[in-house]
Amino acid sequence: MRLKRKDPYLDEAIAVLDPYFEKAGQDLRRAYSLLSTFEQSFINSEIERCMINFRYYAENYHVIPTEGEGLAIIQFWDSQEIIDDIILEEQKKYGKAKVIVLKARQLGLSTYSEARLFHKTIFTEACNSLVVAQDPDQVDYLFNMSRTAYECLPWWMRPEARYEAKGNYLVFDRKRPEDRLTNPGLRSQILCQAANKATGVGVGKTLRCVHLSEISLWDDPDVLTKHIFPTMNAPDVLGIMESTARGRNNAWHHLWLGAMEGHVDWRPIFIESYRVKKYFIPIPAGDKFELTPQEKVIHDRIKVDKGVDIPEGHFLWRRKKIQESIAINKNPWAFFQEYPSVDWMEAFQGSGITAFNKERLYEILQSQCCDPEFYGEISLVDGRTPNIRLNKTKDVQALPAAEGPGARLLVWEQPQEGEKYFLGVDVALGSEGGDFSSAYVLKIGKRIEPDEYVAEWHGWINPTPLGDVVCALAKWYNNCQIAVECNGPGLTTNSHIFRELGYYNIFRWKHYDKIKNFMTDLLGWWTNVKTRDSLITKFSEAIDDRSIIIRSKWLIDECLDFAADEGSARFEGQGNHDDRVFSSMIALFCAHDSDYGKRAAMEVRGDKPTPEERRKRDFYNTDFSPVHDRPNSSRGLLHYDKEVPAEMILYSDLNGTEGSPDGDDVASDDWKTF
Repeated sequence: MRLKRKDPYLDEAIAVLDPYFEKAGQDLRRAYSLLSTFEQSFINSEIERCMINFRYYAENYHVIPTEGEGLAIIQFWDSQEIIDDIILEEQKKYGKAKVIVLKARQLGLSTYSEARLFHKTIFTEACNSLVVAQDPDQVDYLFNMSRTAYECLPWWMRPEARYEAKGNYLVFDRKRPEDRLTNPGLRSQILCQAANKATGVGVGKTLRCVHLSEISLWDDPDVLTKHIFPTMNAPDVLGIMESTARGRNNAWHHLWLGAMEGHVDWRPIFIESYRVKKYFIPIPAGDKFELTPQEKVIHDRIKVDKGVDIPEGHFLWRRKKIQESIAINKNPWAFFQEYPSVDWMEAFQGSGITAFNKERLYEILQSQCCDPEFYGEISLVDGRTPNIRLNKTKDVQALPAAEGPGARLLVWEQPQEGEKYFLGVDVALGSEGGDFSSAYVLKIGKRIEPDEYVAEWHGWINPTPLGDVVCALAKWYNNCQIAVECNGPGLTTNSHIFRELGYYNIFRWKHYDKIKNFMTDLLGWWTNVKTRDSLITKFSEAIDDRSIIIRSKWLIDECLDFAADEGSARFEGQGNHDDRVFSSMIALFCAHDSDYGKRAAMEVRGDKPTPEERRKRDFYNTDFSPVHDRPNSSRGLLHYDKEVPAEMILYSDLNGTEGSPDGDDVASDDWKTF
């Protein structure tokens, strides 16, 4: 059989050697005895070269069934190049490789994985290899790949097969018992099973090579932890898990997230749909094809991030597949699930009614979300000075897990002079394994510019030390105002910030259901049945009208799970945390609801109100306030003219001069150093 090999001269050599096998009556021992010394040296050299170099073996000897050309030597696609490079990198670094691959459909990953598994099995003594697929039909398909590759090998490279069972196993060993005693064979095997029959498969064996296919379709993924993972203890183990995504908050989704966060000892690899040429429709000659604004954003982003210039024909194919999905499913989500192209989060599609526009969320994910510029930690020194410790993201292969210290602070933009920021905080108890505490820094947009989240803190920490972190963040970002959700443990954080650290710029909560839009004397944000919906509505509207820029894909991931159960009107995280969602919603709502936020917005727009205009406002009222109810008093003048925060006037002893008309003291500028 003449095949298109990487080395075209191999066909001539194989053609010279084949007659020896026929002449010997297909007896391997006799055929070898007929070879010349030079021919034996050539065979030994080729076997050794294939043994140490999978790529050489695959591109010259590994035969696969193709879609339109019959049997052919494997030719690597871009998608297969990606996984091969990473496996080589892992093997060079650790001596083994375990990769978990999230992929678009039909990228040739099963073909590649079977080639890898077959190569390791026939060139490694005592290699137990396992293939597990979702159903018996797929098992037969994958097993036939190995059998085809074996049957198409040159006779002098084909290991002796002791026995095989159709669609189940292939054992490489000496057939005759006397040979196994005196001249042992390879003693390797390939075992293929369906996922629902794989129980006990690894008992008594050490698996050195494993291919686990389409795990998202397995009926019982528990077989992984109970029967497969415990047997993968060989120092040179090769493991490949691969699947497309089907739904959220299932075993495959959790396994992938665990790998991304560093909790699962498998290297995550995401392979996009544009990596194969078949997802392409040629543009008809003479037709003018223009990318939509969203397509152009995707094209430019991938070109910058991945160095891939996606051809226009891929976008034409993409449009048609999206239209097909909409026609069948009334939405494009099935397309994103099967053919993700920008980020792995596209692939995991949830069900149910989400609180936010899902189409806009995916648009944001594709066009705005990116890795932060820096990651690190922030703390407060001596209760006054922020201590910021940042690392450049581009210097690491992947961000460390954010649950513990080290990477809980993510920064997309450091503080800029003249900009106004706002900080929203959601507080948890800090118990490891429980809810996270989260804080988002919002940059208030200038003129018609949208607001933008520029920093995120997310991790486990107790409420009191969280106050130090929040205060440090606020001081760093131009002494911005803070809104801490005070329900539950947040009251401790808020009290620590104001009473112990003495930070003055704190949001004051309002009664939103009273005739007067007055401010209470309660500090921080208080969530109840009414205000909870106000947060969600404000955030949802900002997403819809594009008045907010979101860089964090982790926030988008939580937004996609922020949904209501069937028959319920309460939106909350479904199988996922919602700490980022609430801290970001608090930041957005309070920034535009507080006097600080409104004044900051006007200042950055050049519309700073006059003192007379400030005095006319009456939305600060409490039952009685010597500052806001008496704007012409010395305290009122101090607040409105010198812009001293009301909290500092009300709750601190200020040195001043006597003699004001109403008997109040006029304070000096001592408040600034408080």
